[in-house]
Amino acid sequence: MIQNLQIVETELTEAVLEELIRLSVDWEKENSCHGYRKNEKSDIEGNRIFLALLGDTVTGYLFGHAEKSAKATSIMPDGTPCFEIEEIYIRPEYRNRGIGRQLFSFVERTMSGEVDYLTLSTATRNWKAILHFYLDELGMDFWNARLFRKIAKEAEQMTESKKPLFREMRRFKQQISEAECLRILQEEKRGVLSMHGENGYPYGIPMNHWYNPADGKLYFHGAGTGHKIDALTACDKVSYCVFDAGFRREGEWALNVNSVVVFGRISLVTDREKARMICENLCRKFTDDEEYIRKELESALPRVQCLELVIDHMTGKLVNES
Repeated sequence: MIQNLQIVETELTEAVLEELIRLSVDWEKENSCHGYRKNEKSDIEGNRIFLALLGDTVTGYLFGHAEKSAKATSIMPDGTPCFEIEEIYIRPEYRNRGIGRQLFSFVERTMSGEVDYLTLSTATRNWKAILHFYLDELGMDFWNARLFRKIAKEAEQMTESKKPLFREMRRFKQQISEAECLRILQEEKRGVLSMHGENGYPYGIPMNHWYNPADGKLYFHGAGTGHKIDALTACDKVSYCVFDAGFRREGEWALNVNSVVVFGRISLVTDREKARMICENLCRKFTDDEEYIRKELESALPRVQCLELVIDHMTGKLVNES
């Protein structure tokens, strides 16, 4: 939780409109939602607007409108008063700090005397992470989903290998859910990054990481030269293993340990503003000391090389060590 954070409902002044449009431009650049484009004034007018403020800084926003359901559904009868959330957005450098949850809770309290339901739709590319946020963290219920599959042409189908790209877990009874895997990636600080090393040897090193639920990617930082960078330049395919501290059931000596293995491709982050955001979020996994974070970014950021891991496949399991 961020101290001194304020959630307020506001009118659509020129200053608020300018800030919301600016943030929507940043959202569009993230390319995290199918078909999302920056807002125009007409997209925002007529909505109730809620801001998350840290001093004068807008760290996130939510806007939507009250309406009555147009027809009876399996969820609600015709004419049920609802609040449709059109957009909820948190700036990348302030994510994973409870702001989205506080915005949602404030809106729920504000609208509780006026509507019976809060509703929303999502077109995010990283649907697994966003459903975890909406269902598990905000306590929303699932209503429906619209899915698609592009039809492959015959020539494309002929080139596809019949062998799966990734193996299924052999001991499937120990497998944990994807939501649990994502929780572990978010909460744990460290893991082992494995790469193709030199002379046919694998190369694995311990790393600190930050999982960004907004884009579903893992981020790292480290030196800009060395064995790691050489290995990643030669081959971008990696795996990354994270495990928790484990727990003991009453009366047992053996630990029960959750672990997650991620497979994906890694690339160098060249955008310095994005690198700063990554390093700041990595720092916040270890400390809330703002002065330390500021000094560390000023002194170390110019020398740091950040890495971005796009997840292609992920599995997790719970193992008893007895």
